[in-house]
Amino acid sequence: MRNRQIVSGIIAVCLFSTAAFGVDETVNLKVVTDKSTYIAGETVNWTISAWADAGANHGVSLLGVDLAESKTETLSSADKENYNNIPSLPQLVGSGYGILQGFTLGSAGNATIAGQVADISVYQSPGAPVYDIGNSGETAFAEGSFQASVLGDHTLSATLRSGNYWADTSATASAFELADLSEAGAVFTVVPEPGTMCLVGLGGLALLRRRKR
Repeated sequence: MRNRQIVSGIIAVCLFSTAAFGVDETVNLKVVTDKSTYIAGETVNWTISAWADAGANHGVSLLGVDLAESKTETLSSADKENYNNIPSLPQLVGSGYGILQGFTLGSAGNATIAGQVADISVYQSPGAPVYDIGNSGETAFAEGSFQASVLGDHTLSATLRSGNYWADTSATASAFELADLSEAGAVFTVVPEPGTMCLVGLGGLALLRRRKR
């Protein structure tokens, strides 16, 4: 009987601690490219997914992400079709974090420079919140593309600029306490065109023949 009381007391303390201190809410970012190897001149297609870990949150209310390329390739803004038909705005994926689910594009354009796209963002209006978005696993946040030109190994990585979640169903937003960026980098390689490789090979073969003579 005493053992049961001790166990019950431990469970009660754990429940009280969780309720008293809460659970840190985590937003996850993931970056993928459509291939792992590209020939110079090919198009690299990328996708950023974002989602919230299951917890006390009631869905994502704001996301802002910066995208950077290790070889300073010239990146461009996300290029999926706009759902509000305003061509000047950055384009986001509609199926996950788009206009159709209550999100509004965050700005009139991304700051686009060689190797970086700053602040690809979406947000919800507190006046018309949509709850539980992003709580069901990986959800496409933005897609885009650029032309591979620099040979070698590349990393395309995303960092969280800002991220909020609905803390309750009264349109009260809080910042995510944690960010999981363990999958926020995509690694790929750019190789020369096959014709260029053949020319290099033929040049090496000719050089060997000369040396033999």
